[in-house]
Amino acid sequence: MFENDLPLTKFFITTVIDQPTELTVKIQSRRAKLSDNPANTPAMPNVWRYVIAKEAWQLAGTTPEDNDNLLETPIGPIIKVKRGTPLTVTWVNELGQDTGGMGGMMPPGMAMGGAADLPGLAMPPINPLPMAYANAEMLMMNPSVGVVTHLHGGQVPAASDGWPLAPLSYPGNPFQDACGEAFPVEKTVLYPNNQRAAMLWFHDHGMDNTAPQVYAGLAGLYFIVDGSDEALAQLMNAYNTKQNGQAPSDEIVEIPLVLQDRMVDGDVCCVDYWAGIPTQVDYSKPDAPVLNKVRPEFLGETVFVNGRAWPRHNVTQKVYRLRLLNGSNARTYALALINPTPWTATPNGRANKIAYSDLLTVIGNETGLYASSRTLGEKDYLLLAPGERLDVLLDLTGICAHEVSKLRLVNLAVQSVFNNEWPEAIFQTEDQSIYRVPNNFTLPKGVLDQGSVWLNTLLAVKQANVMQFCIVPIGADACACASANPQLALNRLAFKADLEDLLVTYAQQDTVFDDPGQKALTAGGAVVAENRLVLLMNNTNPVAPPKPGEPANKFTRGDWQDTQIWEMLAADGNTDNAFKLPFSVPLDTNGIGSASGYQPYRVARSTFLVAGATPIARNGQRAYADLHPPTFTPTAGTYERWYVANIGNWQPGTDAAAGTPDMHPFHIHLVSFVVLRRFSFQAVDASNPVDYQFVEQPLAAGYDNNIRHDTVRIYANEMVELLVYFPASPCCGVNYTGRYPYHCHLVEHEDMGMMLHVEVLP
Repeated sequence: MFENDLPLTKFFITTVIDQPTELTVKIQSRRAKLSDNPANTPAMPNVWRYVIAKEAWQLAGTTPEDNDNLLETPIGPIIKVKRGTPLTVTWVNELGQDTGGMGGMMPPGMAMGGAADLPGLAMPPINPLPMAYANAEMLMMNPSVGVVTHLHGGQVPAASDGWPLAPLSYPGNPFQDACGEAFPVEKTVLYPNNQRAAMLWFHDHGMDNTAPQVYAGLAGLYFIVDGSDEALAQLMNAYNTKQNGQAPSDEIVEIPLVLQDRMVDGDVCCVDYWAGIPTQVDYSKPDAPVLNKVRPEFLGETVFVNGRAWPRHNVTQKVYRLRLLNGSNARTYALALINPTPWTATPNGRANKIAYSDLLTVIGNETGLYASSRTLGEKDYLLLAPGERLDVLLDLTGICAHEVSKLRLVNLAVQSVFNNEWPEAIFQTEDQSIYRVPNNFTLPKGVLDQGSVWLNTLLAVKQANVMQFCIVPIGADACACASANPQLALNRLAFKADLEDLLVTYAQQDTVFDDPGQKALTAGGAVVAENRLVLLMNNTNPVAPPKPGEPANKFTRGDWQDTQIWEMLAADGNTDNAFKLPFSVPLDTNGIGSASGYQPYRVARSTFLVAGATPIARNGQRAYADLHPPTFTPTAGTYERWYVANIGNWQPGTDAAAGTPDMHPFHIHLVSFVVLRRFSFQAVDASNPVDYQFVEQPLAAGYDNNIRHDTVRIYANEMVELLVYFPASPCCGVNYTGRYPYHCHLVEHEDMGMMLHVEVLP
């Protein structure tokens, strides 16, 4: 571990685009480094990659990539654009361009077979699941016939959003869209960038194939910048000079960190997708064995940051801005900062401590800067689910580098490993999933002390290690302790005050408004137009066999699936097939929802496409099945209140005790939203867990009700109330009406059916 350097300058990074620009980005199959060791150089293509075309080299500050050379990183590039500057991007699919035809790919990345099938997109070089053992669930999914790029977090026209049913396919492909037109090889889209400065990212969004295609490398970063970025950089430079007496240098102090977990081969040349999805082949029918997934989501044991496994990065006694992205398929991180060798003797004999998360201050997330910062306690952690981003300051100006030479970023969300669960479980709740730092630590004076034993137990788990910061002393003394120089503490207080002023200045923007009196983000007095009720259904309990002649799922009138989203409407006169919840949502008015007795609702929609149709490319099928008509049709320029519940795939009040579904990171395209309330779904009587209720919970201090999201964690057996704004249209000459998906960002769940869409009306 910690033998690779963190790639920063090795990324292809555009200079800040500050005038209307046209850019071409190619999707290619390439060789890329996964390690700094030359012995690990791949001989064959090992990634799918976004590559900025040659004509755009003048925009870049780093080495061009549109060539046949070995790429320095398996992900990228990084695009930077000034707020309000439109960027036109032409995405070009060059996968398999030189082959004349493409081998097939079945979801998730499985080779096709059978003369009646049409050739799909080429298989990614990631050891995908084998089609030879396809089970019924896999056969329901659409094979990949192309790639689709989505700008995650972007407020963009529907035609530029990355619609899953509009892929870029290969030359001469036989596939057609809903209008009978052949799928193109390239497409030009518009990114207006009329939104708050923030860290976005772009990734593949292929129908039923997002998971393998993102895992193969189709992910890059996209920064919208404005005056806040320059102001913060100046503030940090001035603070660093005061704290360490050094003039500003060329050192990079704004550091993007893309976290991804992977399974790697022995040569560290390739990543392995199948190895991260535990499966068992059922040979009970020798003529037709099938692959049963013990866990359908991918979890890897090797943590990559910026495309390197467990990297190290040299830092000094400065404040750094960390731009964090969880780019993993399904792993949630609980990030803490620790001293990996706290028992090491110090020059002055002081005992070191273990936990250093109090050096971290959160100043923003995926939608931009907060109205005020949040400094962690020393034993706290940062939660980051797939798709989420955080903007964090790491302040090392108070560290004595001769006493603490290393700080390690660790992942505490590994309790399942310590529970000896196989396979490792998906994150569910903080209480169930986090290996917590004990409150009764003794100061570590040796490797057998209580705290040191806990620490070594944690660090022995591979997926608990993320990266290491190596602290390089400034000057001969390098003791920046406040006790040695009280002025440092005064400087820190002044920096904090200036930081808060900066954040407040940039908080009064966008479509929800900061109310200092309420310390909350509100609709600014606007009326909420609609209420919506959404259920995230994750099959946690056995389902009773249907009665003869009845569908397997009487609520959806279709098959039970492991993961679905249900859009609910008020039950009509017949409640025989109604789904009942102990919560009242006024779906015919804009009143506020509340816990109640059991209320009947009907499932209006549970599938993205119409159910039961033949998937594309199978049995000669040249088009996707028809899109299911939308249930939710919000009006542009209005606010809605969404109630989203994650309760598992069962009917409360009629079955045994509730199961524990996975936590779902809930992402809505186009919009940002605010968490207004949270409710816990719990038994009325814990000794007889049959009857259930929703109980309102305290909001996460400083987060819920105070910040915007485009992706939010909804824990097991929890409901959230969201304030959602659909942008006015047209706005600044851009139209924001049309179709936009929403889905779980555990991308295997998204591929397996946990995705629907809204249609925004004028």
